[in-house]
Amino acid sequence: MPRFPRVYSIVATKGGVGKTTTVVNVAGMIADIGQRALIVDGDPQKSATDYFEITELAPHGLIQVFKSASTDGCISKTAIPNLDIILNDDIKGDSGEIPTFLRKSMTHCMRLRFALEALKDQYDYIIMDSQGDQNVVQESIILASDSLIIPINPEVLATRVVMQETAELVKNKFHPKLGFPAFTGRSAPSVKILINKYISQTNSSKELTALLRQYFNSEFDDLVQVLDTIIPNKEFYRNQAVAMRTPVHRLNREAYFTMLSLVTEDLEPKLSGLEPQWEGKRIEKSATAAR
Repeated sequence: MPRFPRVYSIVATKGGVGKTTTVVNVAGMIADIGQRALIVDGDPQKSATDYFEITELAPHGLIQVFKSASTDGCISKTAIPNLDIILNDDIKGDSGEIPTFLRKSMTHCMRLRFALEALKDQYDYIIMDSQGDQNVVQESIILASDSLIIPINPEVLATRVVMQETAELVKNKFHPKLGFPAFTGRSAPSVKILINKYISQTNSSKELTALLRQYFNSEFDDLVQVLDTIIPNKEFYRNQAVAMRTPVHRLNREAYFTMLSLVTEDLEPKLSGLEPQWEGKRIEKSATAAR
């Protein structure tokens, strides 16, 4: 039996919530615990494309994936063992080659899914970044996914707007119609809420986090899961890891255990017990993840 990779996509209704840092840090942790991981950079801002050092550059990128419905010649290798990437070479956003092509294609919504399904037995996990706006590319990413991760920042002014926009996105797009499985050949992706950029010293962050958990748990039953692990608003997530072009868990002890908890307890419990390894590793074996 062929083994299909599990596909996670990081999506959001707005920018600046930490989509790309979630992509690179989840993928980096998965790779360091010995799983074969592929990043697909679906965001025209190219933040994931520019994050890692590329050791083998493929002749093509995401444009060719969509046009050919194939990843042949489109997968580049990063300096992180077990971690490859499909680079985004379409930087014009909604007016770029990819959305223009997809609007003219009768099979637009399925082309990415067909390309990724052909990677059976080559990868264990595929992690996709996406644009902050709802458009035809985001629809393709959603339809190619097994699970969707939505990062949300617990900020006073933005929380209610994000809750409303996320609710609309989940109800109308992630779980749009009873005919979804018949149309796509698969069930709708599961939805997971990740609380990101959390400030533990403030009462507002604690109150808004509790509000988010209550809202999504009560309004969506089993359709939406609020993850237990919380990503703190710390400098090493925002700047240090980015500057060094490396997964954050390699640089900081607290981040190591937080990302390990997110991947092996919240997302993939079957990976529990696996210990990340990389050249020059220096991490002590005791800590408590943010929860």
